[in-house]
Formats: sequence, structure tokens, C-alpha cells
Amino acid sequence: MKDFVRRDVACSNRQKLPVFYRLNGAIYAADCQYLKKQKNFFGVGTTAYIMPKERSVDIDSRYDFDVAEFLKSKHKR
Repeated sequence: MKDFVRRDVACSNRQKLPVFYRLNGAIYAADCQYLKKQKNFFGVGTTAYIMPKERSVDIDSRYDFDVAEFLKSKHKR
């Protein structure tokens, strides 16, 4: 766990920390020629889509799936 949490933020309220973003794997789109040239999705011209966290449920386990099902049931239209 060494250096897991920076000392300058270790005792800070997370609500007061700067906003940060992470990849969620939900959306990747690219032109085929771009992918052939770059060999990945990230490079010049890459743009992020900021997705609301209630629409960004990462399902890696049964628990995650159950949470997604619950959220879906709360937002039926």
C-alpha cells in the first residue's frame, strides 16, 4: 500500500478534492484508418465523453449486475 494515497490528500475530504475522470470502457468509436495508423484509440484528436455516474455502471461481478438492475428499475421510462 506504499504510496497508494498521496500524503497531501490523505486526510482531505474527498468532496474537496479536485474532480478526476477515469475510463469506463462504455464508448469507443474511431475511423478504421485512424485505428490502423494509431494502433489504439488514444492519440491526437481523441475526445472524452463525460458520462454521468448513474449511467456508468461497470459490471464485473454479480453484485455489480444487481446494482445495475436496481438502477435500471428506478429509471424506467
